Amino acid sequence: MPHQSEPPKDDSSRPPIDPALIGPGVTFLAIGALLVVAHFYERLPVHAPACGLRSTTGIPCVACGGTRSMMALSHGRVLDALAFNPLVFLGIVAAITWAGTSLIRWRFFPAPQDSVPRRIPIWLVVTGLVTAFVANWVYLYFYLPE
Repeated sequence: MPHQSEPPKDDSSRPPIDPALIGPGVTFLAIGALLVVAHFYERLPVHAPACGLRSTTGIPCVACGGTRSMMALSHGRVLDALAFNPLVFLGIVAAITWAGTSLIRWRFFPAPQDSVPRRIPIWLVVTGLVTAFVANWVYLYFYLPE
């Protein structure tokens, strides 16, 4: 007689992992890893090269100050992190908020199976991102600390 396996236990007290948690989770882990690297950046044997645009033209690129912003944030200097590159700092805050709210929504407010997620119009997303990048670049052009 073949061996009968035990049926899987139904653990309905906890909802299954939602695929919508993968993006925020991976982003959160990546930012955490980057902050660890930034914390020990001075001790690393290899460093990022200087910004080619800034060293050639004197004009900062949109990412200038990003490494220093991550380093300052990893050492708890929030205002310095914001001063070095506001967009990097706000991106980190947005990613942590995204991960936290996604986890809270998954755990305490499960979506019905037949619900369709509400989407933001793409033109609004693109307009917001372009505005953020231009505003960040203008800030960096006039105020980026040396």
